[in-house]
Amino acid sequence: MLFAVVCFISVLNAYATNNMFELPPSSIQNQTQSLSIPLTLNNLSFLDIESIDLSIGYDPNVLTATGISLTGTVLNSQSYLYAFNTDISGIIYALFAASSNIYTRTGLLLNLEFTVIGTSGETSDITISQALFNNVPASRSHGIFTVAPNAPPTITGLSPQTMNEDDSHSTSFKLNDYETPACDIIPTFETSDPTILSINNISYTCLAGSITLTVTPSANQWGTVTLTVTATDTGGLTNSQSFELTVSPVNDAPILANSISNRIAIEGTAYEYTFPENTFTDADPGDTLTYSASQSNDNPLPSWLSFDPATRTFSGLPTNADIGVIMIKITATDTSMESISDTFELNVTNTNNPPVLDIPIADDSIQEDAAYSFTFDANTFSDIDVGDSISYTAMLTDNSPLPSWLTFDAINRNFSGTPLNEHVGTITILIIASDTSNLTATDTFYLTVENVNDSPLISNISDQSTNEDTVLGGISFTVIDEDGDSLMVSATSSNPNLVANENITIDGASSSRTITITPSSNEHGSTILTISASDGSITTTTTFTLTVASVNDAPTLSNIGSQNMDENSSLNVTVITADIDGDPLTITVSSSDQTLLPDSHISLSNDGDTYTITIQPATAQVGSSEITIEADDGTESRSTTFSVIVHEVHYTISGHVSSYTDVAGSSMAGVTMTLSGTHVYSQQTDAAGNFAFTSVRPGDYTLTAAKTDHIDLELADAITILKATVKKTTLGCHEKIAADAYIDGYYGAYDAAKVAQYVVGTENCVNDDCLFWQFIPEAISSCDTWPLIEIENVRRYTDLSGDALDQNFIGIGCGNVSY
Repeated sequence: MLFAVVCFISVLNAYATNNMFELPPSSIQNQTQSLSIPLTLNNLSFLDIESIDLSIGYDPNVLTATGISLTGTVLNSQSYLYAFNTDISGIIYALFAASSNIYTRTGLLLNLEFTVIGTSGETSDITISQALFNNVPASRSHGIFTVAPNAPPTITGLSPQTMNEDDSHSTSFKLNDYETPACDIIPTFETSDPTILSINNISYTCLAGSITLTVTPSANQWGTVTLTVTATDTGGLTNSQSFELTVSPVNDAPILANSISNRIAIEGTAYEYTFPENTFTDADPGDTLTYSASQSNDNPLPSWLSFDPATRTFSGLPTNADIGVIMIKITATDTSMESISDTFELNVTNTNNPPVLDIPIADDSIQEDAAYSFTFDANTFSDIDVGDSISYTAMLTDNSPLPSWLTFDAINRNFSGTPLNEHVGTITILIIASDTSNLTATDTFYLTVENVNDSPLISNISDQSTNEDTVLGGISFTVIDEDGDSLMVSATSSNPNLVANENITIDGASSSRTITITPSSNEHGSTILTISASDGSITTTTTFTLTVASVNDAPTLSNIGSQNMDENSSLNVTVITADIDGDPLTITVSSSDQTLLPDSHISLSNDGDTYTITIQPATAQVGSSEITIEADDGTESRSTTFSVIVHEVHYTISGHVSSYTDVAGSSMAGVTMTLSGTHVYSQQTDAAGNFAFTSVRPGDYTLTAAKTDHIDLELADAITILKATVKKTTLGCHEKIAADAYIDGYYGAYDAAKVAQYVVGTENCVNDDCLFWQFIPEAISSCDTWPLIEIENVRRYTDLSGDALDQNFIGIGCGNVSY
């Protein structure tokens, strides 16, 4: 970036000396810390800022330059380009150049960023050795920097603290240090009595320099302890402060040390239980415990149960009325009337009696195929034991399960189901009643299923079809009578003209039957056939539809020979169709090569039975395709196929390339011309600058010119661009275009920097794409609206359908404004 200095021209400005670049007169910071020094521009003459060139010196033994920052400065986010260099020890270079808009600004220009490497007390001058404002020297002030000495941290806000035993306590104090943020200092702690307060029970948090200290003394400990806080900064200096912490004693409530397990008492048997002495404990020396007992809901103990608090003993004799579970609560109370309780279950168990049958179940009957439901009474069985429940099971008396048609709901004592013909008869049902101890009582009853006559059953026959004058036979179906009755099977037709009843034959015996149907000659249509089966009392029928279809004749198509055509043209082909049945025809056309000839490019029109097929191949496609024409009368179809061959067509695109050095220009050889799009072609211009593409296929194309040969750029080109940017010189029309080395639509300081860096070898390219030459398809006669005009650098051909001659280009050397 330093080479950009040569671009400034020493033009005197009477007001430049009234503009001053200022540094703060003095600054101070600690060792190893980052340092930011503001540099201010006082634009006292209120001039437009076209360019700024600064050189700032410093002592590299005290400071290391890390860069510059523009955040919040007067030229940040404005239309200025800048560059800086901190790689040279002891000096910083910074350069600003207006790109398109020029502003009048005053205030903070930039921040110089350093890292402090000197030791305490060392100093460094910060000197602006050169300051150019619009390429004219400007006033400047200097500053001095001093490395600050280290000082120990400070601790404030500690005072004596008081708290209760078995509690936590927090207090706050402040840490301050010049060179170390307070929350980066890690304080340490010492305690005078670790028995009362352990170091492990001390914690702290830091927020904005304020330390919140939290202490938790050991359990059941009290007394006074001295706590010392020590703070150490990053320079190793320390400071300590101490304060007293008084922990006041507090009475401890008794606790439940060992829970009492649940107990069992037996009806009619004497009960006694003494809970252990270590069930409850109290941490306070000399405290004694007294005991009381009640039910868990604070009601008194039941009358049969007594409690002796002196011996901690329960005793009593439960009776049958006392059977069940009670919850007993024991409470232990210390001399300060603080207490703790425990509860346990006392279960008084019973002696079991079996259930008994009180009301026998009567016999019952049900008809075949009828839904059955029967629920026996809840008081059929009983159990005298309090709280005993009865469950039920049901089976046959031979211990086999109930028949599949009959289910038993044990919870609701309900039998249900629907018996079928095969279930006719009598079964004997056994019901077992069981109590919770599996003692049982039983009862049996008879259930009779009575027979009822069943209708014959005929299997379904799906709808059938056959052609005209064709016998349809071998249609199988079944007839069944669950009662075993003999059946009479017959069939009738709803349309005797199509199928006469006498032309229906039923064959077979037992349950397997077949039906054969002979339609009347030359008849078609549909009829409903009804099949009947009778057992003498009940008749069952089923129906199906028979459709007799007429016989159809296929359509015909005329033959078509092979066809030839050029690409991007159309072709008409004629075909004649016929159908002797007079059926309307559906005509479809398809192509075997959808890339060459998509189906959507084939259209169809007709005059009666004569059809015209119009074929339009896809753009720029050649080759051959098989075209298939199909005629369909709705029942049958026929097709014919013919070949279409599409031949290539070629056009010429030619022109001349010259360099834009004058109106006439001079020929440019070796320019790469590329024609891309539907197809791709490439060649170089000859010694006279001419090019010609003679075999270009139809399609859409873009023609570009490119040349990568070296351009003889000089530093004078960069200086000329900078002078023109700040309006110190005037460029001609073609020079304005050449000055746009970055090819972004306008020229400015960045274009000059690109050229300068290329000349001195720090950049390999004039622009990001390494395009040394820019080509335009026509001369520019006026640049009055520059840089608003748009330059088209390609030629475009949409739907090429003929030769394109005199397609000329003019080349402009990027950045070359000195020729």
